[in-house]
Amino acid sequence: MYIRYLKIISNISLVFGVFGFLLSFIGTLSNVELLYLWIILSSFALYRFSSKKVFSIILAILPFFPLLLMKSPLDRAFIGITGLYSLYLLLRTIKKLTYGSAVEEFEKVIPIVIVITIISIGISLAFPDKSILYNTLVLPYFVVYLVSAVILLRTLRYIEYSSSENKDINKVNLAYSIGIIFISFLLSLPVVRAVLWKGISLGFTYILSGFLMGLAWIVFAVFFIFDKIIALLGRFFKAERRELPEIKTDELTKRILNMARMGGSEKLPEKEAVSSSNTNQILIIVFSIIIVLIVVYIIITLFRRYESRRKPREEDYIETKEFITIKKEEGSGILKRIIDRLRPKDPIEKIRLYYKKYLLMCKEKEIGLKESDTTLDIYAKSRDFFNKNVLPRMREIYIKVRYGFENPSSETVREFLSLYKRLNSRD
Repeated sequence: MYIRYLKIISNISLVFGVFGFLLSFIGTLSNVELLYLWIILSSFALYRFSSKKVFSIILAILPFFPLLLMKSPLDRAFIGITGLYSLYLLLRTIKKLTYGSAVEEFEKVIPIVIVITIISIGISLAFPDKSILYNTLVLPYFVVYLVSAVILLRTLRYIEYSSSENKDINKVNLAYSIGIIFISFLLSLPVVRAVLWKGISLGFTYILSGFLMGLAWIVFAVFFIFDKIIALLGRFFKAERRELPEIKTDELTKRILNMARMGGSEKLPEKEAVSSSNTNQILIIVFSIIIVLIVVYIIITLFRRYESRRKPREEDYIETKEFITIKKEEGSGILKRIIDRLRPKDPIEKIRLYYKKYLLMCKEKEIGLKESDTTLDIYAKSRDFFNKNVLPRMREIYIKVRYGFENPSSETVREFLSLYKRLNSRD
């Protein structure tokens, strides 16, 4: 399932951002970007060949290979932490990937990301020489985490709630997603931003120079035409000819272009150079803050949309009577209610009873259900333990009854009971 590659990128990026921030207070980390790419690629390889036990054991050593190249104890500690987490992610967490669990994890992580970002920005503003803490150890990895987490949530939402048959993310979509994440990572690096800023500045300078040069030629043409018109009128009225002073194109162009020069011709004094350096640092920090705010705003907006769409579908896996519309009979005694619960006559109650028995069977088989699981999550977790041909139809009937879309007939109840009896069959 290609969606799990996004999960690997998302979680490893988060770990790099958090532990890069914490360990930076102890010392300086080196080659973090290369280590990040190495851990990602080795995790991809390990997940790809996880079905082959012998080969996967050999690949499990890959995340720790940089230990042989790093001499600093801090770098080795960082490699050990990220390597162990990548193994834990592949062995435990990644196998339980559902939309509900991904939303829960995202809600818990976002406050941590915001707090670390605020602290990093504060340190960068208070101590400009520490701006590397934010620009290289926090921002790139948090940007990748936020982008990949949003793509992951959106894709999981599509996979779990789409009615189309091909619900798995294909290679093309995965390539687009990883491409977006890679571009986000590059744009968050200070070196790349500096190169882009320089390119934009040069481009703006050339565009402005070209514009002013064109303007100079237009002004020259206007003065030239105006001079000819005056001369023509002078001849017509036989008056004394007065000519405008001759305009030299080269001189006019040079004067206009001099106004477009953006420094660089002379060396700035020492004080001005220091001021310029501080200004550049402030601009970089402001630019970084703007990027983070934009990304957080986009994520919050998308997350609210997910929540608004998700609310009607939310349900606890331990079903209660209140979730199903039931017409209660007045004056029913305790004995009658007990009998109705054991052998209910109401069609809705019958379907609810057998669905509850199905949930109890899930518990007996030790299927890891959570309170946040919906009927779709339950189906996804239990389909390998029961008849796959039966579960979709059972869920479809139960959903219609549960939300009051259908008042079940006796035939529907018989069909549901028949499906329940075939749960453990393999036909």
